[in-house]
Amino acid sequence: MVYTVYIDEVFAVNMAMDLMVLMAVNQVLCYRAGAAQIVRGAALGAAWACVTAIFPQMPLTFKAAGTYGAAGAVMAVTAFGVKGIKEIGRAAAGIYLAAVILGGAMMVFEEQLRPGGIFFPLACGLKVLGTPDLSGALMLLGGAASVFGAVCWLRGLTASLLQKKVLCRVTLRQGSRMYVASGLIDTGNRLKEPVSGRPVHVAVREVIEAISPRIQGVTYIPYRSVGGEGLLPAVTLDEIKVEQQGNCYTLARPLVAVVKQPLSPTGEYEVLIQEFDGGAGR
Repeated sequence: MVYTVYIDEVFAVNMAMDLMVLMAVNQVLCYRAGAAQIVRGAALGAAWACVTAIFPQMPLTFKAAGTYGAAGAVMAVTAFGVKGIKEIGRAAAGIYLAAVILGGAMMVFEEQLRPGGIFFPLACGLKVLGTPDLSGALMLLGGAASVFGAVCWLRGLTASLLQKKVLCRVTLRQGSRMYVASGLIDTGNRLKEPVSGRPVHVAVREVIEAISPRIQGVTYIPYRSVGGEGLLPAVTLDEIKVEQQGNCYTLARPLVAVVKQPLSPTGEYEVLIQEFDGGAGR
């Protein structure tokens, strides 16, 4: 069977879909990627779609590995600048989830454009008026509305869950090293550096060692608790990004105290973040 592949149409349609998917993931996961990054990521995804269209006889295992493995990972790294297997996997999973929602929504809208569907009269009216076939555009718009509706729902659900537990996602950075950990917004933490008055956050030793194997410039912070009092070693990191209740903010040059014992008996969180007052981040 001979068929013609209009590669420009394949690229344009997939580019539009990938743009919507990446914008949705950017919002849900709070990556704060710029427009240029998202466009580059979408272009790579569309390019892979063109490759699969040009070579339909490629081995199924190779096609599946590229589509469900390499393509998503490359798009995630290009669009969001993520690093590490765990973070890349998280971003790629978000891309595939958004793509499934978009694809499913477009299938629903396609069915509704057929005879008996709720959008069939609209399609007929456009034909009567001599308007070009806009069924593809309607499907794409419907899919986009569904994806961003799902985004709003997920962000609302996430905000609700985080509000109950006051948990957050914390990305600590020291030089080129990054570590993603679970954190708790500790409203009762008033620990401060006595000279400068800087707020002091707290992390378990394993977290700090992961991004700064050789700890330098240690500051000792006096503390007092029910169990007694003493000194906690603390280090200054380059930054901490906090994602909580659908919002993201960055703490520049944060002071983080290091503790040996787990902060949570169940391992639910590894970092305690002082409640953000708007004056310590950017």
